[in-house]
Amino acid sequence: LVVEIVSNRKGGEVEGKRLRYAQMGVGYYVIYDPWHVVMRDDVRAYCLSGGRYERQAALRFPELGLGLAQWEGEFEDQRGPWLRWTDEHGVLIPTGKEQGAQERVQAEQERARAEQADRRAEQERTRAEQADRQAEQERQRAEQERRRADRLEALLRRTGFDPKQE
Repeated sequence: LVVEIVSNRKGGEVEGKRLRYAQMGVGYYVIYDPWHVVMRDDVRAYCLSGGRYERQAALRFPELGLGLAQWEGEFEDQRGPWLRWTDEHGVLIPTGKEQGAQERVQAEQERARAEQADRRAEQERTRAEQADRQAEQERQRAEQERRRADRLEALLRRTGFDPKQE
């Protein structure tokens, strides 16, 4: 695949280079001319067939798993029309800068999820500690109640009454 970006009339992209690339056996030849220097179309794509290029309507190159798309936006601090790579489904392949930005966003989202998981774990630890304290308080109350019952039983026995026989 060769992509020629037209910048002036001297390159011979439409005829001369197209013939040379066909002779070399280049499978696909694309001419990108967003300012219409040498042709009316913004972009033309050709597929090599039988030693000659045939124009193709789609900017897809199935054997390569790639495609191209015209895109308007900012790249390297320049706003304008651009030719962008796509995957085999036509989805734009991120530039390095876009990939870095996506990775930063993903990292931030992962950090936020981790912080949220930490907060939930801390809340669970706090709940478990509270439950442990409540259980300990209940155990202490039960122990106090048992001692109270033992004292009462001992007091009743001293008076001659056996509470276990009643």
